[in-house]
Amino acid sequence: VSWLPFGALLVGSATLLSSQWGNRFVPELSLVVVAIALAALIAVRQYLSQGEMIRLQGELREAHEEMARLASQDPLTGMANRRSFDESFGEELARANRYGRELSVLFIDVDHFKAVTDDYGHGAGDGALKELASVIGECLRPADLPSRWGGEEFVVLLPEAGSVEALRAAERIRASVESHRFSFSGEAGLTCSIGTSSWPDDAGDAQGLLRLA
Repeated sequence: VSWLPFGALLVGSATLLSSQWGNRFVPELSLVVVAIALAALIAVRQYLSQGEMIRLQGELREAHEEMARLASQDPLTGMANRRSFDESFGEELARANRYGRELSVLFIDVDHFKAVTDDYGHGAGDGALKELASVIGECLRPADLPSRWGGEEFVVLLPEAGSVEALRAAERIRASVESHRFSFSGEAGLTCSIGTSSWPDDAGDAQGLLRLA
């Protein structure tokens, strides 16, 4: 379709030349009308080309956004991945330091998770991790950042939360995981251990907080 105006231009030009061949060089109304029509066709083609460029740019932008999402998200649980967590942790720690706010970290490890994959298979293990991510998320505030650290380990960033709030959040998660009926077994089949650390009481940098948690 985009080549149609060029074909029309070629045909129209040949027609004009053949109809006016041998006549003196005086534009007639028909010549002006045809020229305007050809210019309009070219303008239409430019419009269509612009629309196509805008569409392609939109697709490219969506592809970039999808790549950025995949780069920052754990594909199994949908949580933030370790790279994304590290970036957010640095930003939140700098903000807490600047404004004198508290900040806490939870480090969650599922107890004896290898037994799940040994007894029920890796598919059941993946399903359990997805359910676990959902259970953890339901226990947190909208401002909190849960992330999958790796394997059966999770880490949660708690902005504006001191040691008391961190312990309460950890207990909510621990109790919810213990009482949850995981689909791989049809009954409550997992527990987890959770460590906490808080800034600035426990450590002065991100690595120290993670190590203590």
